[in-house]
Amino acid sequence: MEKKNGFTLTELLIVVVIIGVLASLILPRMTAQTEKANVMEAMVFLGTMRKGQQQLYNSRGTDGYVYIAAGFPTSPTAGNPTDPTDSNTRARANWAKLGMTPPDYTRPNSVWIYGAYDKDTPPAGQVRARRVSPGTPGPTVKDAGGPHPFGDITLDPDGTWGGGTEEEDYVPGRPYAPTK
Repeated sequence: MEKKNGFTLTELLIVVVIIGVLASLILPRMTAQTEKANVMEAMVFLGTMRKGQQQLYNSRGTDGYVYIAAGFPTSPTAGNPTDPTDSNTRARANWAKLGMTPPDYTRPNSVWIYGAYDKDTPPAGQVRARRVSPGTPGPTVKDAGGPHPFGDITLDPDGTWGGGTEEEDYVPGRPYAPTK
């Protein structure tokens, strides 16, 4: 009987199955870490926004809070700078009042859109991040039912973190809820 070099089909199938099992154990953990990093990104950004809101409040009272519609300005160049009624221009000016540059929502893998509330849009002084679909052009709220349903992370003027509805991942007590 002649000796053949190489692997049998059975040996190759066993190796493929082992690699598949290992991948199925590792990939969910990597996805969870990515989402935790995304939440941390939003927390840092919201903290900076809150500090800007607090500084305006301290200098001008309740009139100091600014309103920024979530997802505005829609791009770094959107809007008509000579038109004070243009939503993108107003949003850019309000970001400047917070001492911040607006986020570039057109960048690939954008995960959050941000907004802020003034005294006329309760809860006054609250800042908010809303989950969006990464990789889509412009802010588009992610459809519920995926691995991470759309949702909000909120930060109140008193430093209290919150989320949207009970079904969302970012509500306190849920897997990706922000913590102090």
